[in-house]
Amino acid sequence: MDSDISQQMQLDSSEVRDMMAQAMNEAIRALPKPKLPSWVEAAADFAKFHPWVSLFLLLGVIVLISAVIREVLCSYFKTNDILARLKKVEDELRKQRPV
Repeated sequence: MDSDISQQMQLDSSEVRDMMAQAMNEAIRALPKPKLPSWVEAAADFAKFHPWVSLFLLLGVIVLISAVIREVLCSYFKTNDILARLKKVEDELRKQRPV
């Protein structure tokens, strides 16, 4: 008799779990979808139909951004290096000719 009750409880719990999952799925489907800008939808469609081209475009953009960041950093450090050298030259000139 106890096995019948436990089996019935297991069936009930699986039914409740299935009904909860179904209710959650229906609630998720009923939620309004977020409105995406048209350019995002166009990019998604392009990526869907041309995955390799979009991959190469994405890699190109990443390389371009990396190159810009590298140039900015290198020019910053190069400027600091030039300023440090000018400071040394200025100090040497001051030692030679006291003002």
